[in-house]
Amino acid sequence: MRNKLLFSWKYQVILPDLCGHGKSDSEAYVDYFNESAKVLLETMDYLEIDTAHVAGCSLGALVGFKMKGNE
Repeated sequence: MRNKLLFSWKYQVILPDLCGHGKSDSEAYVDYFNESAKVLLETMDYLEIDTAHVAGCSLGALVGFKMKGNE
């Protein structure tokens, strides 16, 4: 939530819940990081978001790195 407050004055901020975190359903994945990155990239495609700045702490940062490798 702090990231939204820091960046929303200038950017559109989207705060997704990763599977098993926040209010999302808990699903077990064999390859959690790659699968989460794939889901977020598919969501960006669906929303027609061509470019984005990705910020995350801990788990979110690891998924962000995986997103860069899966583009």
